[in-house]
Amino acid sequence: MPQPSPAALARAEALWQELKPQVATALDKMSPEQSGLTFDQIEAQSASVGDLIARVLMHDAVSRQPATSEAEIERARETALSQAGSLAGKLRAEELNVKRVRDKPCTLATVRGPVPLEREYLYFSELNTGIFPPRRTP
Repeated sequence: MPQPSPAALARAEALWQELKPQVATALDKMSPEQSGLTFDQIEAQSASVGDLIARVLMHDAVSRQPATSEAEIERARETALSQAGSLAGKLRAEELNVKRVRDKPCTLATVRGPVPLEREYLYFSELNTGIFPPRRTP
């Protein structure tokens, strides 16, 4: 197995410090001192910690993505125009003015639970609408 980079190890340590109190609380809830603890309760508590770790990792990965590229902005213009329907009139995608709003709060719905984020938001005043652009895909 390849060794993680020093930067990844440092980031993991920072995230661990953030998660440590919540993991410790879960361990307390599953300790042998808890009388009548069932395996289902242990499993549920363990899964909730796993979901928490997944949400923290998703938040970290998404929040560290680079700013929206010009190509993504062009695709966002086309998407906003196509979704505007009759509001679009005779506008063309390249004519749309875009206001880049950095760090707009949003919540991503995931199978592991909600992930609150602050992301770049693109607002198109002619259409009175905006979108959170998707991130780069391979």
